[in-house]
Amino acid sequence: MVGHAYSMIPEVNLMNGKINGVTVRFRIFSGRRDPEWELDEEAVRKLKSLLEKTVKGERIDEAPTGGLGYRGFLVRCGPEVRDLPTDFIVFRGVLTENPGPKAVHRRDTGGVEEFLLAEARRQGYGGVIDRESIKIDPVGKPE
Repeated sequence: MVGHAYSMIPEVNLMNGKINGVTVRFRIFSGRRDPEWELDEEAVRKLKSLLEKTVKGERIDEAPTGGLGYRGFLVRCGPEVRDLPTDFIVFRGVLTENPGPKAVHRRDTGGVEEFLLAEARRQGYGGVIDRESIKIDPVGKPE
């Protein structure tokens, strides 16, 4: 991801025909399907801007693990999306690119998780966020 311009806005999600190809999964529920939504063009631009800051940040050895309840956000970009990682997770102030054995972890210095929490509220999940007491502290790490 280093060196990418993050300048291309996705145009068409080939899988469902919606404008853009960035899907966010709010990893919150245990035992039932987590909510998902597509980011609009403005949100994709903002996400790219925040990612630019995060990828310049500190690389770390491992990401935090979650149990029941909130486990962060999984962001998937369709094949038509350029200049963004295909998959990444952000949880407890750590952004993980390419989850799995070749994962790269960085501190979320750009505020990607905070942005996605605000997007979750816009999507109507504010009650869930409040019930789970999910908050971001001033240095960008969830409590």
